[in-house]
Order: sequence, then structure tokens, then C-alpha cells
Amino acid sequence: MFVRIRNLREDADLTQENIAQLLNCSRSTYSRYEEGNRRIDIFDLIKLAE
Repeated sequence: MFVRIRNLREDADLTQENIAQLLNCSRSTYSRYEEGNRRIDIFDLIKLAE
């Protein structure tokens, strides 16, 4: 799933920093989501879907 999250972000021309601000987390935390090193919270997934 983490590869899909990265692809969607890149397709939307957004940076990791942009998404981290949306999710109210650090860029490094969001980076860990994309790398698959950290599980993304269901509520954050809902925010991304919106």
C-alpha cells in the first residue's frame, strides 16, 4: 500500500511536506509511511482520501 500512497502523492504534484502538513505530522513520519516503516492510521488514510 505504501507504494500506492507515494504514487498518488506524486501524481498530485505534492511534496511529502505538503502531505505531512495536511496530516498534522512531521515530514519524517510521513516519509516512514511511504517507506512502509510505519503503519498509517485509519483516520490519516481517510484524510488522504478526501
